[in-house]
Amino acid sequence: MSKNTKTRQAVLEILANEKTPLSVKDICAKLNESGFNIWLSTIYRLVDTLENEKLISRIFSDDKKLYVINKDEHSHYLICVSCKKMKQIFNCPVHNFEKSISTQYDFEIINHRLEYFGYCNECKTKF
Repeated sequence: MSKNTKTRQAVLEILANEKTPLSVKDICAKLNESGFNIWLSTIYRLVDTLENEKLISRIFSDDKKLYVINKDEHSHYLICVSCKKMKQIFNCPVHNFEKSISTQYDFEIINHRLEYFGYCNECKTKF
């Protein structure tokens, strides 16, 4: 485990207080707004470390990496491909499927991520 620096703690607090996943640029901007004078490259290294330590998780949206803090609850995301809004899904729709795969292929699954891409209610009415 790496050292618990002020920057590390600030990144974890930012992610803990956000309702939607953030990019490294978003995290860096929030840190700079809070009075930290930090380089983007430093945040890239820090999120890699936090992800390796399983304190945060990475999700993808349009090939962009976004980060969320790992909480006790298991969740997934609905991602609008038009406006990029995200909604969190708290009840996992694949637990039974996961058990079936695990048994069928004699494979111990320790984690999974699931993201659904489509159009939110506002965007789908525009088409």
